[in-house]
Amino acid sequence: MKAQRSVALLCMLALLATMALAQQAAPAKRALTHQDYDSWRSITAQQVSRDGKFVAYAFVPQDGDGEIVARNIANHFAQIDPKNAATYSSNLTKFNARLDAKLTEWQKQLAPYRGAKIVTYHRDFIYLAQRFGLSIVDELEPKPGIAPSPAHLAQVIGEMKRNDAKVILVQPFQNRKTAETVARQTGARVLDTPQQPGAVSNTATYFDMMDNLVHALAAGLGAHT
Repeated sequence: MKAQRSVALLCMLALLATMALAQQAAPAKRALTHQDYDSWRSITAQQVSRDGKFVAYAFVPQDGDGEIVARNIANHFAQIDPKNAATYSSNLTKFNARLDAKLTEWQKQLAPYRGAKIVTYHRDFIYLAQRFGLSIVDELEPKPGIAPSPAHLAQVIGEMKRNDAKVILVQPFQNRKTAETVARQTGARVLDTPQQPGAVSNTATYFDMMDNLVHALAAGLGAHT
């Protein structure tokens, strides 16, 4: 019996020694930087086609910042076309300058509505809400491509009434009738707010799209103040 215990003890000591050596041999992990964080991506706004054969989604940067998207595009173009790298860099600088000016304009337009409660069709306006200080109290369709149940819609209606949420954001490919049904029972307004340039008229560029979105929000929220 003592011999068995000794063997077991020796095996355990050998295992611990091996683990210790492995930890010493493993290279130290590099600390994450803001550049790493900026490179992260997430999939949002998932939508399953009616026949179940396709899935549409938005592939967005971690903080949903237009500057990050533009910088990544410019850097990639410079890598595959180094002769024109200076042009891409110059265009990026111009884009960022215009974006900074527009952000100031958009923030001023939505400043009166900071803290306002809104409802979205999916979890597809998180970055927008964070940027402009809006609060998303619920989503109409919690599972993309699956129609919300009457029980869930009743829950959303209750949340909207409790939080005095008066606008519902809907993209062109989403079911507007569902949003209108909820709006009728809560006194809310349904806002058409595409997230893709060109999805509706007069939104050919990123700036056009954002202008349209901010103006729609300001008008919708302002109508209930």
